[in-house]
Amino acid sequence: MTKLIWVAIVWVAIIPMRLTVLAPAEIVGKNATPIAAPQEGVIARFFVEPNQLVAKGAPLFALDDASARNHNDVAIEARAVATAAYLHATQKSSHDSASRAELAALKAQLDEKIAEAQYFKDMLGRMQVNASETGIAVFSDENDWLGKPVQAGERIILLADPAKVQIAIRVPVDAALHLEPGAEVKLYLNAAPLSAVGGVLTESSHEPTATSEGVLAYRLKADLVDGEPVQRIGLKGRAKLYSGWAPVIYHLLREPLAVVRLALGV
Repeated sequence: MTKLIWVAIVWVAIIPMRLTVLAPAEIVGKNATPIAAPQEGVIARFFVEPNQLVAKGAPLFALDDASARNHNDVAIEARAVATAAYLHATQKSSHDSASRAELAALKAQLDEKIAEAQYFKDMLGRMQVNASETGIAVFSDENDWLGKPVQAGERIILLADPAKVQIAIRVPVDAALHLEPGAEVKLYLNAAPLSAVGGVLTESSHEPTATSEGVLAYRLKADLVDGEPVQRIGLKGRAKLYSGWAPVIYHLLREPLAVVRLALGV
């Protein structure tokens, strides 16, 4: 009898099962367009709410323009002074050799002031950022940004097409499996935990990065399978990813072995 029990245990232990892993996931825009700060400054205001649908050309946000306005006003005055000096020298040059001699220098100064005035005018015009295309403005709460200094090129908003979405997944390093593009994915959204959204893995990062919780994780992306309804951008849940097959005994010992390896450093 004991022998039969051991045979049964061994038989069960070698039954093949699919390797799976659960990881946090979110519906995000596919090929979303990043909208960055055009120059260094401080975020002064937003014209849109998070996840609001905006049309092409609609204002999105603006930087504080106090410094840019001051520079623009000073540049305009400097251009006016240089213009007056050049015109005065031009009028005198017909009968004054000294005026003719300094005319070239005054013209160079005038060109410099015109260029400076145009630069500061352009800089002032870049204080407000508009949507480059129609889409949903994806960003965190505006209070996280207002009054915050930003660098030129720093991403503020993502513009996403609500009809083009994908699943963004973060798999912790200690739970990672060998996953190839084409692997099956099932997403269980918090808004509908009893039904699964089908997906297929398309991307997998080779280097882990830290999440907002400080956990090292691999970034993966999956497309919805054909026939799945488009989900709303921003919905969160947990994704179940499927890898190859392994015996039941491997499933039971996989995590304990990983803990032992981390503890021993092997």
